[in-house]
Amino acid sequence: MNKRGISPIIATMLLVLIAIIIAAIIFVWARSFLNEKTLKFDQAIELSCDDVNFQAEAFVTASESKVDIVNVGNIPIYGIEISKSGLGSITKVGTFPKTISNGETGSVDITDSTVASGDTITITPILIGTQGETKKAYPCEGSKSAQTITVQ
Repeated sequence: MNKRGISPIIATMLLVLIAIIIAAIIFVWARSFLNEKTLKFDQAIELSCDDVNFQAEAFVTASESKVDIVNVGNIPIYGIEISKSGLGSITKVGTFPKTISNGETGSVDITDSTVASGDTITITPILIGTQGETKKAYPCEGSKSAQTITVQ
């Protein structure tokens, strides 16, 4: 009876190696389910939403419908999301030709013909952040920076 097997040390090393490979496979697989956070100023962009400060004015004339924004805060605004109050919410997203920094003014056309003078609209700022190496727009929904105004 000259049976030989692998030594206990080699068997233990093989088991540890197999466990490490399985853990690496599970890690790579689970990573695809977790979203990477969008960052602004090296912190979660949600924290920057509360620091946005702007003044808004909306008006409708026979020839145009616009929302004018003046950024009075320190966070640059990339765009706005406009929601009309009433029977059903109509949402339009508008971006500015360039990001509005502190003290700058921007304007977005309201192309929705159902917005009329006297309507109440909510203006939500959209910030731009980084997610990995790419830039991503983030609407500050539910933050204290959203404003509700009456269209003039």
